[in-house]
Amino acid sequence: MLGLVVTSLTSCAAEPAVPVEVSCLDGPGLAPAAGAAGTVAGFGVSGLRPGPVTRDYYAVTERTLVDLDDPVVDADGALVSEATHGRGPDYHPVALAQYGLATLGSYELTRDPEYLRRALATATRLLEGATVSEDGALWFAYPFEYSMHGDEAMTLEAPWYSGMAQGQGLSLFTRLAAQTGDPVWVGAAEQTFRTFGVERPSDDDSAPWFAHVDEAGCLWFEEYVGSVEPVQVVNGHIYATFGLYDYARLTSDEAAVELFDGAATTVLQAFGAYRAPGDVSYYCAGQYCKDQEWQPGSYHRGVVRQVETLALITSDAAFLDRATVLRTDYSESGSTD
Repeated sequence: MLGLVVTSLTSCAAEPAVPVEVSCLDGPGLAPAAGAAGTVAGFGVSGLRPGPVTRDYYAVTERTLVDLDDPVVDADGALVSEATHGRGPDYHPVALAQYGLATLGSYELTRDPEYLRRALATATRLLEGATVSEDGALWFAYPFEYSMHGDEAMTLEAPWYSGMAQGQGLSLFTRLAAQTGDPVWVGAAEQTFRTFGVERPSDDDSAPWFAHVDEAGCLWFEEYVGSVEPVQVVNGHIYATFGLYDYARLTSDEAAVELFDGAATTVLQAFGAYRAPGDVSYYCAGQYCKDQEWQPGSYHRGVVRQVETLALITSDAAFLDRATVLRTDYSESGSTD
């Protein structure tokens, strides 16, 4: 575990005041980032810091313990990913990272060495399938095409990249570094972190990226990066933010802290872009999800949990206010998803 102190928060506001207009630069407590993050710049921060907790987002309980009989793993213990929409086993970065995190969490709970063997093997599979750019950054490219929301007009051609994959890969490598002290995972975490400092190309360059700053000065980590325009998927952005949290807690890296601050500030200040008052929230903050009415209820509930986690790790009750509003919206929506 990376944290040591339990933090709990209570929101006292009966009707929390939440922003409708989106701005990460203009407003009380907001300021431009100082520039520790390098080329990714121009985004707003609000002084949010990654603090310690004992039960983090990836913690495993007896109820969520990984079943050693399912899913399928290879002879080394690495996940054989079937999460490829019927295409069969493939290199699926998010599936690999999530299984690695789940087995590592299961090991931390039980100390069963089989869980650690699987976590290490799956992390190795993720690492071996990655590509390294000229600056030494470690990228997890998807080797198959994917149509967002089943929309052929939003088809990502291979290879494509994902801030969610980079963030969960960063969490896995960072946690393995903390657990084992092995320089392989220390180096893998550092190389993965470098990807957070790569700005979006100004032309049609096919170079990988996922971090970008929108017109409101909000820092976004794009979940689907490739041959489509950014849509700003909220849960993928937060998963990437959790990766920064893990890395900043382990290393105290100033750039990681600044990027975490900017990314978490976006969740607060862009709330009006993904909230649907009295209804299920939008899958993404971009206009695409509003046009498509893309509002999955199960996703909404997951975002609530993520926002509550941000409240714990930042000690900022404003996140609880957002979570309270989202819970009320879901209740009023009548959704059973």
